[in-house]
Amino acid sequence: MTAGSVRGINELIIHYRVMPQYLKEEVRERIIDSALDRFADDGYAGATMAAIARAAGISAGNIYRYFDSKEALLDAVLPASFVARFRALLRERLKAAQEVRAVQPAADRPAHGRPAESLLDFSIRHRRRVVLLLGRGAGTPYENVRDEVVEELMGAAIAHFSPSSQVGGRDPARSFVLEQIYRNYVDSLVVLLQQLDEPEPIRRAVAAYERYHLVGLNSFFG
Repeated sequence: MTAGSVRGINELIIHYRVMPQYLKEEVRERIIDSALDRFADDGYAGATMAAIARAAGISAGNIYRYFDSKEALLDAVLPASFVARFRALLRERLKAAQEVRAVQPAADRPAHGRPAESLLDFSIRHRRRVVLLLGRGAGTPYENVRDEVVEELMGAAIAHFSPSSQVGGRDPARSFVLEQIYRNYVDSLVVLLQQLDEPEPIRRAVAAYERYHLVGLNSFFG
């Protein structure tokens, strides 16, 4: 090998060492999608960067070129804007419910009309994110959202069914029962979104569960 050939090889090696490492958007999206799967299935606390990398088909070291921590990956998977949008839709649904005199849902759609349908549509489109937010968020800045949603639902139910009720203050036993009712309600909706894949089965299951839930509320406050 001539001196010129050696010099050419050395220059080529130096070129590739200093050449910028370009990040690929397709790989980044694959990482986010894999993280969403792992967070929704294993919980944020239980998911590891190594497991997410394996699911994305890249090396554990390579994932840190795209996200320098699991917290940074969470921000991409579950941005604050998504959480704000979910909370806004929920409040619109609860506000609409207050304006319904007789809460009796139709057999083929959720109760409380368009706001409820908008919330359900959003939850179906982003079901893994909703599962993460309401059921697998321990260890994240959003770990209290589930409890906050339960409190909002309780308050709306009291305001609608029995504004002068002692539930929520002077009757701790009934307040405790109502809290358990709504914890089970939220947890059941999370399971529906996690276990059912297609929109129509989710819609039918939610409609059936809400009919059952509203019968129970009428009995509780009756």
